[in-house]
Amino acid sequence: AGDAKTGVGIMQRDVGLDTGDGGSEASIEITDEMTTGALHDALKEMGAELLLKTLPEVIKGEKSPTPQPEEGVTYAEKISREEAEIDWTESRETLLRKIHAFNPVPGAFTHLGESLVKVFDVRFAESDDGVDLSALTSAAAGTFCVTNKRLFVKASDGVLEILTIQAAGRRRMEAEQFLQGNDVDGEVFN
Repeated sequence: AGDAKTGVGIMQRDVGLDTGDGGSEASIEITDEMTTGALHDALKEMGAELLLKTLPEVIKGEKSPTPQPEEGVTYAEKISREEAEIDWTESRETLLRKIHAFNPVPGAFTHLGESLVKVFDVRFAESDDGVDLSALTSAAAGTFCVTNKRLFVKASDGVLEILTIQAAGRRRMEAEQFLQGNDVDGEVFN
């Protein structure tokens, strides 16, 4: 969704889903490098610490729950597998967020020929990264470029470096390992 931050809250149980009165909240910034798995782990730790801090305050009567405001309330729809399909004509920012959002599960996926390929980690690639990305300047979205044992792919408005990838029937691996058994330079994801 592109949110800049998220967080955890301690609330009292109620009849509805997440509708109880609130106790304490804590937030964290969502960085470009953060995957859902990393965010889950950070929020898990944050929630545990917040609970250990809040529960004694509630028991001592130092803190009492307050009603949640109705503004800003959103409902998250169930995620479908189709949402995890990568459309390389989208912006590189949208692609980075999508790929990181579906890591670890179900894994953002694309196709290379007839084979399904999952992409788990990417980062923005810049021309000052010490690599020549000129081959991708006029290339179609989804085109691979291999340089210095690194794997790059063209998005609609720039280039992403693929860091972790999984070919059909294979295990997840770093891009450099993937390149040892796959000659994909100039190939196009579809």
